Amino acid sequence: MMRRWLFCAFLLALLVTVVPLTTTAQPQSTSNADEARAVVAALNEWRIGLGLAPMRPNPILEKMALDQARYILEQPQIPSGAEIHTGRNGEDPRTRALYPQYGWPVYGQTDQLVLSEIAAARPNVQGAINFWRGSDIHNRTVTNGWYREVGAAVLPYRLGFVYLIVIASQPNVLPALADPRGDTLYLSNETYPRGRGDWIRNADQVRLFDSQGRPLGDWQPWTATLPLPDTSGDSLFVIYQAGTAEAVTEVSLRPADVLLPQYADAWGGAIVVAAPTNTPTPRPTSSGGATLATNTPAPNPTSVLAVNTVPPQATSVPPTATSGGSSSAPAGPSVTLAYTASTLTLFADRAGINLGGLVLTNGTTSIRVASLQAQFIRGTIQSFGARDCLFITIDRSITTPTVSCGFTSTTFFEASRAIWRSDFRVERGGQTVASCSASAGRCVIPMG
Repeated sequence: MMRRWLFCAFLLALLVTVVPLTTTAQPQSTSNADEARAVVAALNEWRIGLGLAPMRPNPILEKMALDQARYILEQPQIPSGAEIHTGRNGEDPRTRALYPQYGWPVYGQTDQLVLSEIAAARPNVQGAINFWRGSDIHNRTVTNGWYREVGAAVLPYRLGFVYLIVIASQPNVLPALADPRGDTLYLSNETYPRGRGDWIRNADQVRLFDSQGRPLGDWQPWTATLPLPDTSGDSLFVIYQAGTAEAVTEVSLRPADVLLPQYADAWGGAIVVAAPTNTPTPRPTSSGGATLATNTPAPNPTSVLAVNTVPPQATSVPPTATSGGSSSAPAGPSVTLAYTASTLTLFADRAGINLGGLVLTNGTTSIRVASLQAQFIRGTIQSFGARDCLFITIDRSITTPTVSCGFTSTTFFEASRAIWRSDFRVERGGQTVASCSASAGRCVIPMG
């Protein structure tokens, strides 16, 4: 009897000891600053090697990245493919960026938001960089000249780290990066061609000021790099100008703030995340010594349809469009809608068509094509690619269009928004350009 009691006591003690070891560990809540600096520095080195401007850390983008990285590590396993970018509510990064807690500024319109996200679960920074370099869609994202700011979150997991990077741009924010050891100043520029608003575009000249607002020379033509001037202090200011439009940015001269790999020996403390700057008041003059003032652009919070993203699909060109099941198609440019009970796919018969003004409606519910996810197409909504497809699905298990597409972006809808299940019409500029039958499964919209 005593032996049985001792054996039971031993088993109980064993269970008490072992059970806590099998529980899932909580993910780390703060980003690894060293790894975050290193991955941003590696991305900047990559871009500089291609003649592109390096990116400046931004605290809003860093928060976005960290929140998504934490969510990823809460999952039973790290999601693969596009799912690693899907948020708690099924939304994609561009949708999250417009949430009030981030309020990332847009270029005049909600659908004109310049932001993307890349991620990798790898043992180290070089592994992540190699993965992104070897992936066409990640490579194109990193090397897109539209992007000027970055937020990095790096959290450990059992096989290494999850690297979550959000890159973006906003109006009137043109960062610069100083390389004191290389006597080089790297400048950025506004190259995003769309959106409506009053902000600096394609700066054509710049002027430098010291940390006290004293000029370090006259205006000079904009170039991607400038020799770093001799100046005292820990920073300088760059004013960009295009016509009467101006934007100003402060640039740190401290080696600890330079996010390039060759400055790793100088890094210390938390990763530097600079607040964005705008045109200063007062404006410095050639004779004045006023200190430049900076201000953060007001956020533009809003909400848009939750969307998701998928990588490019097959590489074949979509088939020739037909209307209502017939074999004929308009002589001029056209866009085709192919739909099933659960999906709708939009593709064009040629490149360069502007889809921004198209609206699908059944009289009570409408779908604005300009609001659909378009992150992973080769063209844009305003200049659609001949091999691009916009894909809508109400069934998350269906992620592939019924037609062959070169590059696909996916938007998830609630079933209540599947207006193609009944007859609907397509409008442009308030005028009906096509009437579509639910039973046809295909509808051609003339775009001439």
